[in-house]
This record gives sequence, C-alpha cells and structure tokens, in this order.
Amino acid sequence: MTIAFDTVTTSNSGNNVSSLTFSYTTSSGLSNSILLVDSHTWYASLSISSLSSVTYGGNSCTSIGVTGTNNNSDDFLAGMHYKLAPTAGAANVVITAGSTQFSITGAARVYTGVDQTTPIGTAVTNKSNSSTNPTVTVSSATGELVVDCLSTAGSQNDTPDVSQTSRYAATVNTLRSRGSDKPGASSITMNWSLDNARAYAIVAVPLKPASGGGGGITLAQLERKHRGSFRGNL
Repeated sequence: MTIAFDTVTTSNSGNNVSSLTFSYTTSSGLSNSILLVDSHTWYASLSISSLSSVTYGGNSCTSIGVTGTNNNSDDFLAGMHYKLAPTAGAANVVITAGSTQFSITGAARVYTGVDQTTPIGTAVTNKSNSSTNPTVTVSSATGELVVDCLSTAGSQNDTPDVSQTSRYAATVNTLRSRGSDKPGASSITMNWSLDNARAYAIVAVPLKPASGGGGGITLAQLERKHRGSFRGNL
C-alpha cells in the first residue's frame, strides 16, 4: 500500500503550563491508519524537560523518540508518539510534561496505508545548542515515508528542504514547532534551514507500508485533496 497523509491539527498552550489538551477528529473509513502526536516544548534548562505521558481518547500512545537541548538558558524538546488505528470521531489529545514549561505545542496527524504489525522503523533524534541547519539522517527504504518533528526558536524563517512536504507550522511565544514528511529511500536526511543560529531538537522515523496492492488513500482523502479543483469545474 501507498502511505498517505490524511489530516493534522495543532494547538498551542498558554504560559507556564505542565500539560496541553486539545481535540483531534479522526476521519472515518481509514485503512491501516496511524495517529502521530508530536510534542514541542520550550523550557528553562534548570528544569530539564521530559514527557510524562501522551494519550488520545484516554488511551496511552507509544513513544517513538524524545530529545531536548541543554543550552543553560532557553531550551527546546521534541517528541513523537503514536497510536495505531485510532477510532473515528473526536477525542482529546493530552500531552503531559515532566515539569512546568514556558510553552507547549501539540500536533496530531494521521497517515493511512501503514503496517499495523510493524508500523515504524528505527527513530533517530538530533539536537544542537546553536545551528542554522537542523538535520537528522534515518535509515529507510523505498515505499516507506519518513516523518519528522522539529522544535526551535526565534523570530525567523525556518524552511524545510525542497524534497520534504511541510505538514504543519505553529508558533507560540518563542517556540516554533514544525513537522514534515519525505518519501523513503535507503538513507534519508531531513533538513531544515534557519535564518539565524538557534538551539533545536528534532525527531524522525520511517513509517512502514502495509502489505497488499492498491493505495492507502481513501475516497474521503481524495475529495479533500481535490475539493478546490472540483468546485472550480462546477
């Protein structure tokens, strides 16, 4: 099956919080789906951040990878969790940090056509206290899809490599949260460019395709993708 992106929802917290709750609606009629929950936090290095738990609809999500900087001033965490075959309809995503954060951003996104027994490959994390080039390299394969989430800072432009498809961009206070995906190959590098050198944390992992012919895209996804052109032809 071909792995296909469905929808994404992002949410930002207020100031000085230890958790974030927001609603995500899973589409109906999805085949071999996976929900990814990306967690982004901005925190003081004197209380190094961690993620206590991530849930969807009251059910625990499985950790993919978490990393954070230690810059002795403002620091950033990026984390990814997943849940297979989420139930259709609206449910709350709850991200709980291990300590009080200046800000938290969450992103929930669903992909279809993902293997339900071995949905992911080996996750890789990277971080830097100062860089203009957030990057991480992942072992993958043709037919897979590599997804990433990036936490960084500042009032600046942050641009994914042209080979990546941006899936969300959210900003609250100085926390900039980004996510993208890219078709798999034997080795995949996820690259971002920043205008100025900043601390960053990034997580990336390959999604593995479900076996069987045909594509992972559903009629509902196709309609959403082409709704504008359909209306234009009426």
